[in-house]
Amino acid sequence: MKKIAMVCLVLFGVLGCQSDDKEEIVKEDSTPVAIEFETIKQGNLTNNLSVPGNYTLRTVDQWVDFQVTANFFDDLRFDIDTYNVYEMFAVLDDVKETTGYSIEIKSISKVDGKLIVTVQRYNPELGENIFNKVSQPYHIVKLRKTGLPVVFK
Repeated sequence: MKKIAMVCLVLFGVLGCQSDDKEEIVKEDSTPVAIEFETIKQGNLTNNLSVPGNYTLRTVDQWVDFQVTANFFDDLRFDIDTYNVYEMFAVLDDVKETTGYSIEIKSISKVDGKLIVTVQRYNPELGENIFNKVSQPYHIVKLRKTGLPVVFK
């Protein structure tokens, strides 16, 4: 009888010490960290319209391909060392039938080992002077090289 009581006491002690609270494992990486970036160029294309899209530019070859695709940004030149230090992101919006539209890379954050690039599109404001002229909003930024996968939102 003493053995049974002793086993029950030990079992009760072990089971009683387990926590009922289930701790969630939180990844250290899941907290967004803001990444500083600098605008290289922003505006609206009106003559040389380009293929809309989100572009990640980390090498000289990617930049040259982008310039050929965009057919406009020939005036932006960087020395070769720039590509060892910086990476660039470009967002070209859809072609619009009027002026008054714009696009902006609002933020870049590191979350779960990825860069999240948040893009905001703006429509013409009520009462704004707009013209029936085809336009295409764009925004190009650079930041210190991370090499992380990129998600545009």
